Amino acid sequence: MKKKLIVGVLLFALMPIAVLAQTNEERIASLLAQINALTALLAQMQGNTQTAPAAGTYGILRGIPSLVLTRNLGPGDTGPDVSRLQAHLALDPNIYPEGLVTGGYRNLTTAAVRRFQIACNIISYGDPNTTGFGRVGPVTRRALQYGCAGTPTPILYPTPTPPQSSIAPTSGQPPLNVAITASFPTISCDVAGGVNQIYRLQLGDGTFQELYVFTQGRVSGECGRVVTKTVYHLYTKTGTHTVMLEEMGPTGEGGFAVLSSKQIGTVHVGGTATPTPPPGTSYGIQVRLQNGTSAVARGNALLINWDPTVIIPPSNAAVRLELRRASDNTLVGEGGIVNDLAMNGSYVWNVPVFSSSCSLGNGQLCSNQIIDNQDYHIRAVLYQPRGSCFGTACNNSPTILATGRTDSFTILPTGSATGGALRANPSSGSSPLMVSFNADVNATGSCSASTNSINFGDGSLWENLQVAANTCRPQTFVVNHTYTGNATYTAKLYNVASSSVTNSTNPIHSTTITVSDGSGAGGMGSLLVHADGSDGATSFPDSSSTNNTITRNGNAQIDTAQSKFGGASALFDGSGDYLSVPDSSNWYFGTGDFTVDFWLRLNGLAATNGIFGQGSGSNAYRMYIASDGSVVFQVWNGGVNTIVLSAGAGTFSTGSWYHLALVRNGNSFALYKNGSSIASVSDSDAMPDFAAPFTIGASDGTSFVLNGWIDEFRVVKGSAAWTSSFSVPTAPYGSNPVVEGNSISYNSPGTFTFTTPSSYSSITVTLWGGGGGGGGGNGTVEGSGGNGANGGSSTFQSLAAAGGSGGSGVVGGAGGTASGGDANTSGNSGGSANGVTSGAGGSAPNGGGGGSAVTSGNGNAGTAPGGGGGGGAYAGGGGSGGYVRKTYSSGSLSTNSSVSLAVGSGGSGGVGGICHYGDLLKVCDRSGDWPPSGGDMVSGGSGASGRVTITWQ
Repeated sequence: MKKKLIVGVLLFALMPIAVLAQTNEERIASLLAQINALTALLAQMQGNTQTAPAAGTYGILRGIPSLVLTRNLGPGDTGPDVSRLQAHLALDPNIYPEGLVTGGYRNLTTAAVRRFQIACNIISYGDPNTTGFGRVGPVTRRALQYGCAGTPTPILYPTPTPPQSSIAPTSGQPPLNVAITASFPTISCDVAGGVNQIYRLQLGDGTFQELYVFTQGRVSGECGRVVTKTVYHLYTKTGTHTVMLEEMGPTGEGGFAVLSSKQIGTVHVGGTATPTPPPGTSYGIQVRLQNGTSAVARGNALLINWDPTVIIPPSNAAVRLELRRASDNTLVGEGGIVNDLAMNGSYVWNVPVFSSSCSLGNGQLCSNQIIDNQDYHIRAVLYQPRGSCFGTACNNSPTILATGRTDSFTILPTGSATGGALRANPSSGSSPLMVSFNADVNATGSCSASTNSINFGDGSLWENLQVAANTCRPQTFVVNHTYTGNATYTAKLYNVASSSVTNSTNPIHSTTITVSDGSGAGGMGSLLVHADGSDGATSFPDSSSTNNTITRNGNAQIDTAQSKFGGASALFDGSGDYLSVPDSSNWYFGTGDFTVDFWLRLNGLAATNGIFGQGSGSNAYRMYIASDGSVVFQVWNGGVNTIVLSAGAGTFSTGSWYHLALVRNGNSFALYKNGSSIASVSDSDAMPDFAAPFTIGASDGTSFVLNGWIDEFRVVKGSAAWTSSFSVPTAPYGSNPVVEGNSISYNSPGTFTFTTPSSYSSITVTLWGGGGGGGGGNGTVEGSGGNGANGGSSTFQSLAAAGGSGGSGVVGGAGGTASGGDANTSGNSGGSANGVTSGAGGSAPNGGGGGSAVTSGNGNAGTAPGGGGGGGAYAGGGGSGGYVRKTYSSGSLSTNSSVSLAVGSGGSGGVGGICHYGDLLKVCDRSGDWPPSGGDMVSGGSGASGRVTITWQ
């Protein structure tokens, strides 16, 4: 019943699904990817935009058809079930605003699953590997199938008015030239799993004309939207002709059939045919091969299209198709391929398999007249009268009115392997670099199903490109991939599936992509530890493209009490705590450039603090800070101290955050503290290759360990990020922007420039303002801590999502306002303290949650985007940022133009106040003791930064 509900709502747009629901219900699942694009796009065409659910409700939880998954899914998984998951989540823009259906479980899908889990109260903290936050496990699968709780209550969105088709004129005398306009919805450009879609017109006089062909890639930029096309057809036969718009696609059993049919109208052709034009009238005809075929093997099909030009041919005219040698235009077989065709249409020619004898006879084209590996072209001949004879033995030779020919193509031997080409645009740039690959496959026009694959060369999941059975034409797939590591990559195209590639399999084409890391906070390197998460978490994922496995040792853990970015950092207690990463070429720098940089906060200097290193004893490189506050980086190789940099006593102290960077640029080594050089040396020695794990929070093996915190630890091989003094990073690495398909997200505070696409049908911009900081705690409702800071505003042209206000004493901060968009929702206010507990931060509409209220300790930070910070002990929480969403139609924004935007910062939490207990003043602590016994003051949680997300079609 749930699946039929959607069919009823979408009516015309989902007519193919309605047909298959009666014949093959399983087909619905494989086509769910269409629903999101069709609903929004059809509404857009009629100015009838779908209304999103009110803040705090999720349409996907109420009245959306259930989704049944047969396995757990998580980051890195691929397949049709991932596409179904993405399509299902995309039904609700609050859950999955980007709406991309790629078949790959990556960052945007993880974020959408997390929103669903939060909405269903399944889980709201941790990560996919520890708590399952962002992973589809048994509980989430059950919620996807049965809903969060109880029987769903349907939410019915406005039904889009189907686009109109037309015929003009609808009647007349033959020959009658008719303009036929047809509108139809196409499936998403990002649909995976071998889904094909073809629209064609049945013209009612025995001919048809193809309007649209989708074969796993972008076709003339027409996928993922409503397409309107006008074609012209010349009717010469009298009578009433019914014009039908047909959608064709795979049947699910390997076949190819009509999935739906819709009548556009009728054409009545009556009376006496118009007399033949006088001699000397000029005519024309054009002929072309589908999708620019460059080669076809014997036994495979070649699709040929043609139509007349200049003026309407006489009613007794016809078309003949011939095969001719490209080198000298010599006719192959005087009878041609076929005669007496309609004056416009399509024809599928099956290239004959070689035979030593000519079985067709009568001057027709024989297989032995075709020479393998030679170039040919198709010649179209417009002639009259119909039924004329061609050849030396004919008595009634035709009158030739016009001729045209295709580009040349090569005829290959039977069974020739499919060729292909792989092109990358752009082929170089700074990280993160989104590259659009065009993969040309099935060049021989095979009608058999086949699979090609792309290895992007960066260790990420391969992309399989599936050619459906009965395609019978070359295909071009468009695949977008984002490179984040600093290196030169070789992307390879294979003519087999990724699972069939071995060391002996040769690619059919390859291309190189050069990615530079950029300077400052630009790139993500070959190791990146954000050290974000919930307090006490023990998972440390690598956010770089190399996906290194990081092992936590001792009591190393995530700590939300201290952070530079993201509301948390890695805590090492100076007693056996460290992180280790397996030996890799990423740590073998040789004589090349490299950068290691991070944020450091020391908790103690009683002993030597190990920072990072590889190896131990006389074969190691290491960085450490001595008990006098001096810093040393040294390389020992076979007992010889080959490279040394050091800065003297007092360089570092406890209680402050420092940015440190070790950079090699050619033969120059330099140490930077907060962007300024504190030590340098010139040395041509190579960095040795040690067979040992790379350690963070320890050096010289584990002889020296860290007592303190590390945030944003990054290793970049092959690039000197800085060669002189610099401004320290102000945002997490790799955070601005995040690019995935036709979507870009600005996640950290600052001002940026977005360049609009060269062509688009719509651009959707979503903004969240920064969350306000929570108020500082004071231990009781008497006295006061510091107020939380206000969050910053996010803007794009006339759109503005204001930041939330910080908590003030026991009063929660107000939510930020919103203006300028199609949807404008003010942020939620932070909770007020009531003498029993502190106030929670406000949750951002459709965005991040507010920091939770913790009575005895520091307030928790809000989550991105736009969540307000929680109040410290007995203090009010910060308000969340406002929310704005607007869709710009084609032409509203100039193409290839620069648009300035801003992302609002999250407000800092208020500092802790002095506790009151009777006439005594004590410092508030985090332990929950009463009366407080001293310790750290309880600060408010910081608000999360805002966000600007832009998607386009």
